[in-house]
Amino acid sequence: MSNDTKYTYVASEAEEKRLEILNRICNPYTERFRQVYLPDLTGKTILELGCGTGVMTCYWAKQVGPSGKVIGVDMSEKQLQLAESYAKQEGLDNVEFLACDVRDLDQFKEQYDLVYCRFLLAHLHEADSVLKKMAKRVKPQGFLYCEEISSLEGGVFSDPDSKAFWDRKKLQLKRFKIHNNPNAEIGSRLYSAFNKLGLKNIQVELCQPLITKEEDKPFLFLSLTPDVKKQLVENGLSSAEEFDLVLEQIKQEILGKPWIGSLSQHIKILGYKSLEEAF
Repeated sequence: MSNDTKYTYVASEAEEKRLEILNRICNPYTERFRQVYLPDLTGKTILELGCGTGVMTCYWAKQVGPSGKVIGVDMSEKQLQLAESYAKQEGLDNVEFLACDVRDLDQFKEQYDLVYCRFLLAHLHEADSVLKKMAKRVKPQGFLYCEEISSLEGGVFSDPDSKAFWDRKKLQLKRFKIHNNPNAEIGSRLYSAFNKLGLKNIQVELCQPLITKEEDKPFLFLSLTPDVKKQLVENGLSSAEEFDLVLEQIKQEILGKPWIGSLSQHIKILGYKSLEEAF
């Protein structure tokens, strides 16, 4: 198995749709968490890492308003092109997108009122190092906010039960196995990590997003991309025929049928950087 960190999803129309659905499912939970635990962000500065197509970057831009500023960072220039188009479509001019590997975060010298990431650290072998760099970019009296997978299998269900759903889950687990990444469920240890960083007033919530709407069901097969298929086949973890069969069965068993199911559990965690802390 490869130890190289490689994001499995590449910029494409299908990937843009996958992220659109993922954001639609997850954003209500993020909004509620923000309302409960974060102060008014008007005029604040925010750094989002692994911003992808910019949906959350634009969300944060609306929270800070015209007097604030949001920087979205991603290593994929194709994703950033989509992000810039989305920001323009939303009429936002308080957003800036930068192409950068998050492992090179040391090149950022400014500090921000909020540093944020969603489903980023799980893809990195160097997650602990990146987390420390993220904390350094938080202003005193600012916040570090992460949303990360805590369990790939815990609490996952399909109702009614669907063989295709569980076969897809098996392929998903095999995909994580390819990169031999110990941080696939990093959310389960972020509380300790935030404490070690000296962050205060740590707030944590467990979230298990649900697919309940017909318009969101395509997420199940959009995440099984040609690149995922190629990697699984090349590593002997699936045959092309097996992979294609799962895709077809998802469409037959779930699309257009009365069905709900859950995605992987993730943690929302927020930490406050006090005036006394210096790291």
